[in-house]
Amino acid sequence: MKKEKYIKTINLLLFDSISFSVAFLLANLSHSILYHFSSLSSEHLYFQFVFLLVIYLLILFTFGFYDKIRFLQQDLKYFFVAGIIFGIVTLAFTNYFDNFSAGFVSILTILLLIIPPISRIFARKTFKHINLQEKVFLDIHDQLKNFIREFILKDSYLNLRETADPETADLIILSNTSNNIGTVLASYLNTNKKIFLSDEYGVLFPIRKKNARQILQKSLSYASQKMSKVQYYLAIKRIFDFGFLLIFSPFILFLFSITGLAILIFSGKPIIFANFRIGKDFKPFKMYKFRTMKNKSSSLLTQLLQENFSIKLEFQKYNKLKNDPRITPIGKFLRKTSLDEVPQFINVLIGNMNVVGPRPVLIQSINEVVKYKDTVFKFKPGITGLWQVSGRNQTTFARRLEIDAWYVLNWSIFLDLVICFKTVAKIISAEGAY
Repeated sequence: MKKEKYIKTINLLLFDSISFSVAFLLANLSHSILYHFSSLSSEHLYFQFVFLLVIYLLILFTFGFYDKIRFLQQDLKYFFVAGIIFGIVTLAFTNYFDNFSAGFVSILTILLLIIPPISRIFARKTFKHINLQEKVFLDIHDQLKNFIREFILKDSYLNLRETADPETADLIILSNTSNNIGTVLASYLNTNKKIFLSDEYGVLFPIRKKNARQILQKSLSYASQKMSKVQYYLAIKRIFDFGFLLIFSPFILFLFSITGLAILIFSGKPIIFANFRIGKDFKPFKMYKFRTMKNKSSSLLTQLLQENFSIKLEFQKYNKLKNDPRITPIGKFLRKTSLDEVPQFINVLIGNMNVVGPRPVLIQSINEVVKYKDTVFKFKPGITGLWQVSGRNQTTFARRLEIDAWYVLNWSIFLDLVICFKTVAKIISAEGAY
C-alpha cells in the first residue's frame, strides 16, 4: 500500500513538473514576443526555472495535492488559490533576477491557472490504467450505498474502486446516521486509513481523530447551514449568468436564428414551445424550448400511457420516453445536439433560470419532489446541470433528484465551471441524449 502511494505521488509530481515546464516556456516565449525581448537568453534561466518550480511544488504540497482525495471542482479551487499565491510570492523576487519582470510573472501565473489543472485530470486518469485506483469500503446503509456507487464511485477524477474488505481499503466511507457511529468511527480512526463521513445526501466530510467530534456535528447540521447562505450563492450565480451571456451572446443569437429557421422549414409553426415547470421556492414559471414534438403531443402522450403499460412504466421511471413517437425528425436532431435548450437563455435573461442549476421539473411531478423543497428548489433551475453530465437520460428520475440535491449542497462557482466544460463534452459526444 505504501509502495502504491509513493508511485502515485511520483506520478503526480512528474505531471505537475511537466505542466510547469510547459507554462514556463510559454511564458518566456510570450514575454519575448510581447516585449520584443528574449528572456530565454538569460544565463540564469535554468536557475530561475528550478527555483520557481520548487516554490510552486511546495505550494501544491501545502494545499494537499499529493495526499488528499478531492473532487475536480475542489482541486480547481485550490489550483486557483495556489496560482495566485505563487504569483504574489514570485513578484517579490523580480528585482533579484535578470530579465525577470512583472510581465513575465503575470503571464506565468495565468498559464499556471490553466495548464496544471488540465495536466492533473490526465494524471489521475492514468491511475486506472496502471492499477493505482484507491480502494474504498462503504460502511453505510443500502440506499446511500447505491447513490455513492452510481454517482461518486463513477467519478473519473476521483478514480476510486470499491472493495468488500475494509482491511485492504485505502478509504472508508461511513454514514453519520449509522447506529453506534461513535464506536464505529473510533475503531476506524485508530487505523492509517482515510475516513470520510457521509450525510443523508451523500455529501462527504474528511475526518481525522483530532477533529472527529466537530466534523460529526458539522455533518449533522451541514444541510441547514448551507441553505442559510442560499441568497449569497444565488447572487454569485446571477453574476456568472450575466458574464456568460455577455461573452457568448453572439454565438447564442446565431444558434437561435439558424435553429429557428430549420424548424420553420422542416416542421412548421410554432417554433418555440413553452410549458410550466416548478421553479425556485416551488413557484411555477414558463420555460421556453424549441419545439421538437408534433402538435397536440399532450393528448398523444395520454393515449400512449393508457394503451401501453410498458411505456407507462418507462415514463414513470425516467419521466421521458427513449423512443418517443411524438418527436419530429428535426426534433430528434435538436434533442441529440441539445439545441432545443437554446431558448432557455431567455429564461436566464428574465431571471427565473440559471445557466447551471438543477434540472427543471414538470408541474405534474410536484408530489414526487416535495421532500426536496428545502434543498433542490431553493436554487433556480438550470439549462445544464450536474444530472445532465452524470448520465443524463440514463439515470432514473429519483436518482436525478438525489444528484440535484448533492449539487445544491456542494455548490461552488468551480463546480459550475466544471459542469459547463463537461456539458460541452457531452453535447459533442451526444452521450445519453434522446
